[in-house]
Amino acid sequence: MFHTVRDLSLQGLSTPSQATSEPNSQFTPSFHYIHIAIMRSSWNLIPKILKGIKTVESRWYKIKACPWGRIFPGDTLYFKDSGKPVTVKARVTRVEEYILENPSDAIELFLTIKNQDLGVAVSSLREIPKHILEYITGERYAIFVHFDQVERLKKPFNVNKKGFGSQAGWLCVEGETKLRERNILNPLVS
Repeated sequence: MFHTVRDLSLQGLSTPSQATSEPNSQFTPSFHYIHIAIMRSSWNLIPKILKGIKTVESRWYKIKACPWGRIFPGDTLYFKDSGKPVTVKARVTRVEEYILENPSDAIELFLTIKNQDLGVAVSSLREIPKHILEYITGERYAIFVHFDQVERLKKPFNVNKKGFGSQAGWLCVEGETKLRERNILNPLVS
């Protein structure tokens, strides 16, 4: 059985002064995080995001890794394929975080969001690509990030992942000031 830890949306957010220590409180920080989601190029998801047919990005983990607990509605979300520049920007509209109690929970939970996450209509478990099933099987935590206001960047940029780890698939930065301070953005020179 899986259970929801957080379910935040743009509607009904509280201010930091109204926040509580309850796990499902609608707290949002006084600043917006900047997120960079690094996608597997072979899965060809960026074009589906740009066409508006992929509206949710899911991440599945064995441990609580970024963006767990650090992503909020209203945050900025950038997308890039691995080894390529950042090319897409979106706005986070909803965040769902789940703890999975047993291995079958991942598949059961994925079936609830599969079409928005894959960007293609899938009607049964057999139609889900094998590499997706392998990616989610055995994970303990799941995050669904809903987004809108998708736009292709006029000026794509590279990312300096120093300090995040070379294998990091998601970068969380505490606002644009920190983004610049940490020298994460590397504009492309044409």
